[in-house]
Amino acid sequence: MNPTGLTLWNREDHASSSSPPSKESRCIWAQHGVWGWDQDTRRPIVLKEGYFTKDAKGKKTDFYTDFYWPFVKKWEEMVKAKTGGRAMVHVEGVPNEVSDNAFGKHVMSPS
Repeated sequence: MNPTGLTLWNREDHASSSSPPSKESRCIWAQHGVWGWDQDTRRPIVLKEGYFTKDAKGKKTDFYTDFYWPFVKKWEEMVKAKTGGRAMVHVEGVPNEVSDNAFGKHVMSPS
């Protein structure tokens, strides 16, 4: 809630953490069947283990190589374009994650 009292939460859908989300408010991963709602336990459950380990063609993915660093590079380009190149972008990998691709060749070089 902000200082004027405006809330971004949909009170109806978030009234209880034990209530399933409405179809309209479901996240994209729920819409793709990655997770769902267990009516018996009234908790979310994983429906597609390993969903994020392969791309749509079945090729194995790496979070940093395929998703994180491309996103960071686009973000950096946008920030520099908006600031006339006067801004610096500082990023780091996922805390406590061990990955050969967290750093190394994917670290942004000064530009």
